[in-house]
Amino acid sequence: MTRRKGELQRHRALIAANRAQNAARVSRVVRAARDRKRAADLALIVRELQAAGVTSLRAIADELNARHIATPRRGQWWTGTVSQLLARIKDVRNDDDQYAHFLQSLEREAEHEANAAPSPWRKERRAAELKHRGGRAGSRGPAFLIRLL
Repeated sequence: MTRRKGELQRHRALIAANRAQNAARVSRVVRAARDRKRAADLALIVRELQAAGVTSLRAIADELNARHIATPRRGQWWTGTVSQLLARIKDVRNDDDQYAHFLQSLEREAEHEANAAPSPWRKERRAAELKHRGGRAGSRGPAFLIRLL
């Protein structure tokens, strides 16, 4: 009986450790998303400052402090925090470029599929999918009713 109790305690400890690891992962993802959103929001202000000739880290920090824009932890802007902000803005811009490239590739793929002649295996695959879901190709079976609901 004590052996089983020990196994149960170890099992519970493993579950608790796994939950803590998952919570830490979720927390990191949430914090990263929040930081990226904040960087994207501040990107316009920083670009405006850079266009006005404020380009040094110290000058940007002073200007953000003068405008009473708080850091993520509600502190003052320093050269280090501005440097981190600029790095995040660059990451967001790179991700936006990659996302735009991804969307363009999807559009090209869709155009290619639309212009390509239909291949015979697609019709067979569609018929097999409909049969698997309970309908026949060309009929309005249960799959159609499910889509209506």
